[in-house]
Amino acid sequence: MIRVFGLLLLLSLIVGSCTEKRGVEVTNFNPFSNYPTQDSILSVVVNLEDAIKNGIMIPNPKDELPYFQIRFTLTNTGNKARKFAYKVFYQNESYKHKEELENGEYNPKASDNFYGSWESDDFHFTPKVEAGASIEIIDSIRIIGNPRNEIKYFGAPRRYNATLEDINRQMDEIRSSGDWMAQIQQKAADSKIEVEEQIYRDALWMLNRNSPEGEENHRWKRNPRMGTYRFSVAVGAMEDVDKLTPPGKFTSIADTTGIFIDPFYYFENEVSDKGFRLYESPYRLKALSKMDGTGGVFVNRLKYTRPKLDTSYYNKDVNDDDSLVFTALFEQYFHDINRNFSYKNVKARKDVIGDNLTQKEYSRYSQYSDNQRVVGHFKVTEAPGRTVYYDDEKGAIALQNPSQDLSGKMTKENVGINSRIGLQYGTYRAKIRFPEIISEDHVWNGITCAFWLIFQEESEWNNRSSCVAGYIPKYIDGETDVRVAENHYSEIDIEIVKTSKYWPKSSYPPNSKVPIDDALNNNVIVTATNWDLACTDPSGFSVGANPFEEYTTHRWNHWYKALSIKTEHDQNNTLGKDLYYEIQWKPNEIVWRIGSSPEEMRVFARMDSTITKIPDNQMLTVITQEYHDASWWPITPFKQDNIPFPSKPITGYVYEVVVE
Repeated sequence: MIRVFGLLLLLSLIVGSCTEKRGVEVTNFNPFSNYPTQDSILSVVVNLEDAIKNGIMIPNPKDELPYFQIRFTLTNTGNKARKFAYKVFYQNESYKHKEELENGEYNPKASDNFYGSWESDDFHFTPKVEAGASIEIIDSIRIIGNPRNEIKYFGAPRRYNATLEDINRQMDEIRSSGDWMAQIQQKAADSKIEVEEQIYRDALWMLNRNSPEGEENHRWKRNPRMGTYRFSVAVGAMEDVDKLTPPGKFTSIADTTGIFIDPFYYFENEVSDKGFRLYESPYRLKALSKMDGTGGVFVNRLKYTRPKLDTSYYNKDVNDDDSLVFTALFEQYFHDINRNFSYKNVKARKDVIGDNLTQKEYSRYSQYSDNQRVVGHFKVTEAPGRTVYYDDEKGAIALQNPSQDLSGKMTKENVGINSRIGLQYGTYRAKIRFPEIISEDHVWNGITCAFWLIFQEESEWNNRSSCVAGYIPKYIDGETDVRVAENHYSEIDIEIVKTSKYWPKSSYPPNSKVPIDDALNNNVIVTATNWDLACTDPSGFSVGANPFEEYTTHRWNHWYKALSIKTEHDQNNTLGKDLYYEIQWKPNEIVWRIGSSPEEMRVFARMDSTITKIPDNQMLTVITQEYHDASWWPITPFKQDNIPFPSKPITGYVYEVVVE
């Protein structure tokens, strides 16, 4: 028996020595070895040069170091020399859905996470590595838009501007179509505008339309998110690459149901039998973008809906020239004016703040008869550059609601700017000096100051994710509205106005003791709003005034398209000086803040996906000073019609918008 056992042992040793042992180990993985880090963190202010055209790239091709240099040590821990395959992945960690559900299955929402690899989406290969030997791998990578090369983000070459010749040519085409002109006449009547203006608007819409048919990869349609990124490398034997299914082999290929599988989940959960391992780097990237007015303010004719445009106020910082089309990070915002609403404003002018309009004077104005009033509509400028300009001394974009002259046609004119680079999710923090809006005697000047986000484009590529119960489109009103599964409209607001901190009696449960305030104080109301298009999917969808955490949410009715929270703040801490306003937009929550510095921000509102449908399409930043009808803010102590026209310009300043 002893001899037999010895023979078996000898045979097993011989067989064992012939058995192939596979193994690989990765150490010292630094995904940006050519950049200095602090505590294993690389903080980058993203260079936005050419981002309007090419999308955001991190690093930018025009940076001194246009790629991140990857370094890691690969050790062959097997007993046979072989070549290895490797692929580096990055993923945004700040704004993502969890990859795994509570039951351990893949979360389909993680398909929307922002991740990618090399632009070629291929594996890279090492030379043959001897058993027990190590080699240093040096490679490069950068983060780009549309990293999965999804077809829905492709299209025809983008139009960035239009000449008068382009617009007139399109208008002539419309006039030549009898059917089209019939529709034009009906739309003009519904909107209470001239037929010629409606022709102009339709021409702009046609020129603005971004055709989805084309082979150009519009990486700007799915820009990299700001925030923290992690990097991992998948490594295995070269001959095992073909064992991998698309999520690991090619991130650009979805599964049979159309869902993209996050490669981090795939390599951590589904490749135990395929010979690959995922190694995560201890280093992290923190990316933020900064937008200011140093590149000028572009005037986009495609966004200006009136046929006549006065260019006499154009200058080097504000114009519609090609010199600004790719360099200006902001453009003048032109409000969509509802001509179905008109005001009957007192025919008077006053510097409400500087001259301290009193309660007594306001009461006197409220008694004015119709023949002492001016009938009109809110308007936007006819002369871009007059009310929006870059102030070199302050280093800020000035926004100005212009003064009015009693001898001319008096109007109340809105003003604003919007960013030109869209992003999905982020912490948006704007440094702004909004004007004061209440006099010493607590009378409102009629202005609503707003910092908000709005959908980037009305196109299928920018639709929100589906609502099972259906969205009610923004521009359709009524209880019998038809619901749709998908829609492009999204909006998240901070609005500062003088009104009551409470809601009308009808918003509270029957027999409730409705709180009352006279609002005649130095406080302003800061309202946080998410436009969810009345999607009833969230389990906590509600109507009326309802408690949520320490706040009160409000929705007017079941088909109203937005949910709001109102909070009261002293004007001295909210307006009239340099302050920071912040919207933190995550996949499952929105948080609103205000503060005197980025380090001293206070939360004034929060919503999450249990009570409202959080938007997930790409949006732009907007800053406005606009006149609102008092009916938009029920229980306000002041009616817009009784507030005099401004005798002096009302000016605010936008210094920067940082997204991180």
